[in-house]
Amino acid sequence: MPKGVKVEFHPEEFEIAIERHGQYVRWYSSMPCYCVDELTRMDPMCKECRGRGYIYTPIKEKRTIYRNMSMGGNVINTGKNINTLYRVQEPNGTEISYSSFNGSLITLSSSLKRGIYYEVDYIENLEYSFVGEAIWEGNGLLKANITPETSAEGDFIGTISEVTYLKNTTQNIELNILEYWENRILTDHTPDPNDEFEISCKYLKPIKFLIVGIKGREERMMTARARTMRDERIATFQDYDATLTFPGYLVVGAGDLITLLKAEQKMSAIGVYKSDQTYKLPFFHINRLVNIRDKRGDIENVSIIRKNELMFNGRTPDGRFSVSFMYLPTFVVSGETPSLRYGEDKVFPKVVGLKRFDITGKRDNRPSLESSYFQVSDVI
Repeated sequence: MPKGVKVEFHPEEFEIAIERHGQYVRWYSSMPCYCVDELTRMDPMCKECRGRGYIYTPIKEKRTIYRNMSMGGNVINTGKNINTLYRVQEPNGTEISYSSFNGSLITLSSSLKRGIYYEVDYIENLEYSFVGEAIWEGNGLLKANITPETSAEGDFIGTISEVTYLKNTTQNIELNILEYWENRILTDHTPDPNDEFEISCKYLKPIKFLIVGIKGREERMMTARARTMRDERIATFQDYDATLTFPGYLVVGAGDLITLLKAEQKMSAIGVYKSDQTYKLPFFHINRLVNIRDKRGDIENVSIIRKNELMFNGRTPDGRFSVSFMYLPTFVVSGETPSLRYGEDKVFPKVVGLKRFDITGKRDNRPSLESSYFQVSDVI
């Protein structure tokens, strides 16, 4: 680059790139499980953390800086739910006075001229309310008919965070809720064939992050060899399984989980069934089943519950069984400090390293099983 050439970087341009090239994910906050004792030992049989020592909760709000050009008038529509409003200002920092805000709308104290640029700094509420149809899927499972987040890449569903009620409207009875996850609810109800259902719930919308450099199995093995050969230069650049770029005003903490919603992968494995009602697979998010088979043949009528457990609604496996399934890869945020770039008093995007959070990743990050036997037989 020639000397004397002035170069200016604008954080908003990086954020536009994240929005344009990023992908929808679910972001879960990490914290130690209450089963961990004073010597940092976790309970291997803990039903909350499954013996990992950490529990994860979905993020319900995030900071957002919304920039736009005024079309005139005294109302700004951010298009997102505002939980806390920090400021409304012009790009040069001049404050724009407002009188109130409600939902996604901000009422200004006076009208803005057409063509004036402004930015709104606020906490966005990712939790939305839904009252509508629930669809019976059999075996105690219902699906809330939540409107998905739609983009050119496909539809991305929200995940239920709270259920107010689930009702069989045909029989006018409220159902007992055993579990809920994604847009699914598990009950102990047995309806008539033509019954209709209604649900009142809250759900969390997915968000976009920029994730690049995702490595396959062979690339991770090459990284391990580089560490074995003590080639620090190679290992430094190859130690992560992926990198995450996000707006600098967000706080992504070490141990947080990031699940990719459009990166479905296939896995085949061998398990051993020991008379439990369900069988846990060592992945954070199983998306769908391809086939399950044991020595007696195919096993039909199997449901996925709680994101990674198999519920056998008919014949159960006779000991050892094969299972093939599609899963959504999940990554854990590295414990290292993210790169911080603050120039011209501006907050630029941050970059952190990610490690795989499933059986194909680093051993310390593998989910635990109450049954100790699970063998991966094939990765495609």
